Amino acid sequence: MAERLRLTRPNSALLFVSGFTDDEVLRQGIVITGSAFLQKPFSPDSLIAKIGEMLQAPAGERGQRAP
Repeated sequence: MAERLRLTRPNSALLFVSGFTDDEVLRQGIVITGSAFLQKPFSPDSLIAKIGEMLQAPAGERGQRAP
């Protein structure tokens, strides 16, 4: 679904959430390059901070941060 979204809305910010470590996620190719990643478990404050980072990025860079 994320790959299809990137085709039609390339500047959309994508946030992947997983219980896997970020190393495992990268190794398995679960997250699309240039998207954000948040590892479970996370606090509400961590989620808010991550979303805030993504929203503050310039429109051309949204979703372009490495996991």
